[in-house]
Amino acid sequence: MLLRDVVSWNSLVMGCAENEEEELALELFGCMGMGENCEPDSRTLVAVLKACAILAAKEDGCHVDGKFVKLRCVEKVIALHDRAREMGCDREIYVASTLVDAYAKCGRMADSQQVFDSLTSHNVVSWTALIRGYVENGQGELALELFDRMKREGRTLPDALTLAAALKACATMAAREEGKQIDGRTVKMKWLEKGMVVHSQATRMVSNSVQVANTVIDMYCRCGSMLNARKVFDTLRFPTVVSWNALLLGYADNGEAELCLELFEEMRLLQCCDPNSRTFVPVLKACTCLAASEEGQRIDGKLVKVKALERGMTLHALARRSGWETDAFVESSLVNLYARCGSMVDARKVFDSMAACNSVLWTTLIVGYAESAEGQVALDLFAAVYVRTKPDAHTLAAALKSCSSLVAVEVGKAIHAEVCRSGLENDAVLVNCLVDFYGKCGKLVDASCQFDSASTVDMLVWTALIAGYCRQGDTTRAFELFNGMQDQGSRPNAATFLCILTLCSHVGLIEEGKRLFHLMQTSRYEVQAEMEHYHCLVDILGRAGEIDKAVAVLEAMPFKPSALSWSIVLGACRKWNNTTVGKLAFEWCLKLEGSNAAAYSLMANIQGTCQKLETDRNSCYF
Repeated sequence: MLLRDVVSWNSLVMGCAENEEEELALELFGCMGMGENCEPDSRTLVAVLKACAILAAKEDGCHVDGKFVKLRCVEKVIALHDRAREMGCDREIYVASTLVDAYAKCGRMADSQQVFDSLTSHNVVSWTALIRGYVENGQGELALELFDRMKREGRTLPDALTLAAALKACATMAAREEGKQIDGRTVKMKWLEKGMVVHSQATRMVSNSVQVANTVIDMYCRCGSMLNARKVFDTLRFPTVVSWNALLLGYADNGEAELCLELFEEMRLLQCCDPNSRTFVPVLKACTCLAASEEGQRIDGKLVKVKALERGMTLHALARRSGWETDAFVESSLVNLYARCGSMVDARKVFDSMAACNSVLWTTLIVGYAESAEGQVALDLFAAVYVRTKPDAHTLAAALKSCSSLVAVEVGKAIHAEVCRSGLENDAVLVNCLVDFYGKCGKLVDASCQFDSASTVDMLVWTALIAGYCRQGDTTRAFELFNGMQDQGSRPNAATFLCILTLCSHVGLIEEGKRLFHLMQTSRYEVQAEMEHYHCLVDILGRAGEIDKAVAVLEAMPFKPSALSWSIVLGACRKWNNTTVGKLAFEWCLKLEGSNAAAYSLMANIQGTCQKLETDRNSCYF
């Protein structure tokens, strides 16, 4: 162009900003007045402020006075704000609205609010920019207060973006709510009710804007209302991959793993849109959830969740064919899945192929090795992390778990020292890990000292200390703590009862064990008995010689008895020389697990003992 005016410059600067070439947009703005004597106008400032906002979204930022601030960008925004004042356009609605957004993106909500308050009138852009700013800075409650104020004033109607921001505020606040158990699901009632009110105001826009619909789906998922999320999803004529991903993640996060995998199959069969990397994350997470509930099988001495592993491998192959195998989020999910399934070889293979690994992945791998009875490998990995970077609380917790499995007292004490040096001695997770570590190592004095010195003690820490005394068979102290935690307002959970029931079984507290098993499921505790609790009750009955009652419990429990279930009965039959029930238990063991050396050994002992008794009786008779 022979002649460039401010309109030409603005077109190019705005084009760069809108196409995320923000660095080039800022460079062009710097060159604008040089050589061609072309002064910027208010539209120029809108374009460069937009470039700053995009740049801020990409900047890592740092914590300043407890707030997360993008320092590099905020300096540029302040300079542009000063320039707008000099030009006398800082209160023009479009300049001010973009300033509100830019300050918010930089984490400076006080400045963003100040610019907003300086305006004599507001349009939907300025309202939305401020509401969205509060949401993005983790202040969802303030965002919703502002949204209510906007409606009360009634001068400006919210648009699709405003409603999406308000719905997102409900979703982020729901993530912090503890929630209530309703029909076995955790529901965030407070924010669900608020979200439903906002949804009722956005009903028309849900059908016209897929972005609003996707935000509604996400809000219901975060609040634990999957029925409502599915209803909204089913109203969409053309759901996008974002719609599918929101619902898939909702099912995975709300513990409905099978529904998540079924929905993924539906997505593939319909072929309405291609899955992306974010599609594979929730379905891999669903497989990980299934692994947690699967009992698993012993293969080469390791506990492997075979069914979940097979499904995970199928998904891995699909991700590979779709070209998403090397995506960082997918790789992280695969490492976690393989580790939870007990296949550390596959987990390590994916881990080693990754271009970059963060502390979360290192921790996942360390925990995986610890849970797969490879504590030494876990500690070797921890040493490698320690050399590269300062371990965080999660990594230290994983290392302590490895020390617990190895009973590595000295290494655990060294990690305890690192916890103190890092100022993390009051971290709730680490307190629990330290009490658990000392308890498993038989150092109950140290476990008690750690317990007593903790600034706050939750139910998990109480349970860890009770478990330590239960392992030592210290019935008096274990029950003192069990009663003490209730006196202090901590309610025993499923793990607490499992420790106490195991203790009752091992020390022969038959009646007390039966009483506690039934008591925990009453309204007083509301703890649902899991397979392990039933195994404890079966063991208690078996040790008392009540073998027929033990079999009746197995047949009546809401789970299918496993090979382990029948092995417990078989062990009781060995003790009481019950050949009839022993044969039944033996047959079930072989049927459920095939080759079972322990079952053969127990059955051989039963047969041998019975033959010896028969021989002894015959010799006495003659």
